[in-house]
Amino acid sequence: ARDAMLAADKMRFGGKDLKVMWQAFATRGMGKNAKAKNADDTSPTPSFASPKGKNGKVVFKTRNRSHGKVYVGVFEARAQAVADTNPKTRTTNTVRMAPGKYQMLYVGRTRGFHRFNIVVKPGKTTVVKIKDYKNVAAKYNGAKVIGTTAGSLNANALIDVTERTNWAGITADNVDVTKPFVAVDLAGKKKVQFKKFAVSAYLTPAPADPNALPLFQAEDPDSGSRFTALRRFALDVCVAKCSSATGAQWKRVFVSKADAFPAVAPRPVAPNLNLRHFSLKKKVSAKAVRLVVLENQCTGAAAFAGEQENDPTAETDCKTASDRGTIVHASELQIFDTRLRTNTK
Repeated sequence: ARDAMLAADKMRFGGKDLKVMWQAFATRGMGKNAKAKNADDTSPTPSFASPKGKNGKVVFKTRNRSHGKVYVGVFEARAQAVADTNPKTRTTNTVRMAPGKYQMLYVGRTRGFHRFNIVVKPGKTTVVKIKDYKNVAAKYNGAKVIGTTAGSLNANALIDVTERTNWAGITADNVDVTKPFVAVDLAGKKKVQFKKFAVSAYLTPAPADPNALPLFQAEDPDSGSRFTALRRFALDVCVAKCSSATGAQWKRVFVSKADAFPAVAPRPVAPNLNLRHFSLKKKVSAKAVRLVVLENQCTGAAAFAGEQENDPTAETDCKTASDRGTIVHASELQIFDTRLRTNTK
């Protein structure tokens, strides 16, 4: 489609608009080196460079051996990174981009998700010094799941630092009644101090072939069901007996807004469900934390409650007329240790 539009401009206007057209395409990832396998490619290779005009060069840096991938935009799952700060990978830490403003996402296995903005100037080199915190809820730092609600699937997906997988809390009653949870022992032998954390309600479509699942991941045919996505949650910290979730004593330190992950009719969409950052009113210390579901989209969103149309023979209340209220999905829980900030030089 891009090539057809460029060709049309050449044929009708002698190519006088090619520079501005390439600028528009490049800033949206369809630059000169963009590639797609076919029309069904859900993860094409992006390019933000224009063959017309001056591109800028962007260099991403981290320190303390903290390496990660850099994406343009807000999505990590089913997206291709444009840079990688790990010198051992084929993708370099440098990328050429058309001039403009960009929203960026850095994802490090030990650092979690961090969002930032950059401005690329024509013909200039921009050095981006990524600032991040250690994610003590990452399995790569030693965090582990110590308990979850009966019936849960893939609880470890909450701490694998990717939105490509998700946890399912499956209960007999609606989740606003059963309040499914996942408890995580944070990295390190001592308590960690944190104020900022992140949660994702991003959904993962179930593969057409269950045999394609990784060995550690259980089959979850409802993993992409929109109305099962997390909407409202609470965060607890362990205050005693923290070795397992069964006998632990918990203190609630955060209750999200009713629409922490908002959705409106006709259905929840990905931009409203992907990872969001939250902050406590004050710092707390904890050895373990517990993510507790209060509502999913089915039970908590007014847009999906009550009669949705005028057919008296069809029940349309999601909470009472379907089983979507008994299932919840969340993709990530990230806890950032404020004592271990990583600054770059």
